[in-house]
Amino acid sequence: SAVGAAHLSTSQRCSWLYLTAQRDFVRSLAALSEELYTPGSGLPEIERRPASEAARLKLAALVGGMAVPPLAYVPLCSSSDPFRRVVRIPPDEVGVFVTRERASALLLVEVVADRRRRRLSQLFEAVRAEQSGTTFDALRQRQPTWLDQLMRR
Repeated sequence: SAVGAAHLSTSQRCSWLYLTAQRDFVRSLAALSEELYTPGSGLPEIERRPASEAARLKLAALVGGMAVPPLAYVPLCSSSDPFRRVVRIPPDEVGVFVTRERASALLLVEVVADRRRRRLSQLFEAVRAEQSGTTFDALRQRQPTWLDQLMRR
């Protein structure tokens, strides 16, 4: 919890803030398709299933509202792969495939290679190196996201 994090060392607090932000980022990505269309809501299927263009516009709006945390990555690689930080997810480059069962989101994730050529397994060295914790200050005062609002429903 945030209360427990207050008693951590600077290094531990940075790691906690990083992992919390990374978890929330991945949850946000995973929740995008669910937010677009989830069968079984009780409405007739024709009313539930969005048109492709409406789903794409909604996805673009959701992606446009997402904040990418510092040192974020998409966990689709092994820990021995070079670290590639997520820079942004352009809202105008999204796609949606709507079927009877789901709305699958297609995202372009813009990444940059780590200048020091670190491996993903070395990521916490970067987190620990930020001794002042200033990189993560913005994460402490985190504003509720659309995912937070969705989870409260």
